Amino acid sequence: MPQTAKCSACGTALTVGVPGHCPACGSEQRTVAVEMSISVGMQIHTTYAVTGSNGAEAGILQLHQALDLLDDIVVGGPIQDVQVATKRALEAIHELEDGRRVRSEWQQTGWGADQLGLWQGLLGARNAAHHSSSPVVTRHGPNSHEREDRLRWHLEPQAIRSLRSKDQRREYNARLDGLAVLPQLHEVLALVQRATA
Repeated sequence: MPQTAKCSACGTALTVGVPGHCPACGSEQRTVAVEMSISVGMQIHTTYAVTGSNGAEAGILQLHQALDLLDDIVVGGPIQDVQVATKRALEAIHELEDGRRVRSEWQQTGWGADQLGLWQGLLGARNAAHHSSSPVVTRHGPNSHEREDRLRWHLEPQAIRSLRSKDQRREYNARLDGLAVLPQLHEVLALVQRATA
C-alpha cells in the first residue's frame, strides 16, 4: 500500500516510518496518507493522522517555539519570515482552541472579558489569514524603536470582513488591529500555561 507522510503543522514532506521532529518546524505531528484499494469495482482512499504528541502541551510548545522565532527576527529578519512565524503562532492558538473546545484538554477558567476577547481576536486573525492571502503583521517604526512594539497586527479589511464569526471579527477589530503583536502573544502564552498547569 503506498503511503505518504507530511508534517501536520507546516506541510513538509516526511519519510514514512521515521519518527521524530519535522526538520522544517520542529513539530512532532504528522499526517500519514495510506491508499487502499478494494477489488469490488471501487477504490477507497483513507487518510488518518498519527500524532506523536497531541494535546495542550504540544500546542503550548508550538506557540512557544513560534514566539522564540519571532523574538529573534522581529527587528532584522525578513518580513516573509516574520509573517510565517506569526502564522505558526496563530496555528498553535487554533490547535489549542481545538483541544479546549473539541477535546476538553483545558479550560479558560478565571479568564476575564479582556482575555477572552483577546483569544477570540487571535482566532479571528488566524482564520482570516488561513482563508486568504492577507499578510498578518507589518513592521512599525525605525529599527531603534521599542522591539515589543515593532510588529503590528495588519490583516486586510476584506479578510476580516469575510470571517464567519461576528465575535472574532469584532474582537480582532477592537483588540488587535494596528496594535503590537508580541505583547499580546506573550500574554496568551502565559494565560494558557497557567490554565494548563
